Amino acid sequence: MDTSQHFCPHPDCAYRGWVGLGNLRANGHPSGGPWQQLLCVACRGSFLETLGTLFHGKRVAVELIVRVIACLAEGLGIRGTARVFEVDPKTVLQGPNLAKGQILANSNTVSPHRRCSPVRS
Repeated sequence: MDTSQHFCPHPDCAYRGWVGLGNLRANGHPSGGPWQQLLCVACRGSFLETLGTLFHGKRVAVELIVRVIACLAEGLGIRGTARVFEVDPKTVLQGPNLAKGQILANSNTVSPHRRCSPVRS
């Protein structure tokens, strides 16, 4: 697995926030799940590759989450999306709130050392 775009999130790690320094190693799939666990060789801390994403801690298929968000983005609405995927509207309502919560919660965990390039169209 390519770990060059990940960084150690542990606050006490000397490599925290630094991308591509080679301190991370793939460490298997916990409990046979779909997500790879990463191990920081500097602090010996571990975390899932989904840390800091909308998919972290979710047991729903990634494809389903992506499709629900796409329907909402296209303006289908919460009740309509719930009917399409045959789920409770409250479940669909969690999608945008989770995305918003992830953005706010992770605004402080984004690597402060990573350079961002302007997007060109």
